[in-house]
Amino acid sequence: MNIIILKGNLTRDPEVRYTPRGMAVCEFAMATNRRWHDDSGQMKEEVTFHECRCWGKSGESIGQHFNKGKPILLHGRQAQEQWEDKTTGKKRSKTLNIVEHWEFCGEARGAAGGAAREAAPAPRPGVGNATGRETMEDVFTEGDDIPY
Repeated sequence: MNIIILKGNLTRDPEVRYTPRGMAVCEFAMATNRRWHDDSGQMKEEVTFHECRCWGKSGESIGQHFNKGKPILLHGRQAQEQWEDKTTGKKRSKTLNIVEHWEFCGEARGAAGGAAREAAPAPRPGVGNATGRETMEDVFTEGDDIPY
């Protein structure tokens, strides 16, 4: 089973690009915090950074409604992306969180009040919309520039 649920703040503004076929691809990074008390009672905190990608209308919505520092709750899956570095010829890889659903979850740290929770539109099969199962090879043809 490959399911993720993350709640954290964006660490940079989302970047929305479009494939040659017109599908939106939104990429952003977020940070999650884990707090606990160690054996001596000291409060500890660990920050983890996550690279995220969202397709179609849902990705466009993230690009419109979010910016650096804003909190987000997302559901999705992890994917391993592999490619060959054009300059060195070495194989490279990274783990991505593929966002399949997201929700607003309040205001950024330091902001007053809280935002209403609102779900993003669910991806609909069809032209220009993603199902969340696409790979880069599914949406790009040979010779296309991959947007990362």
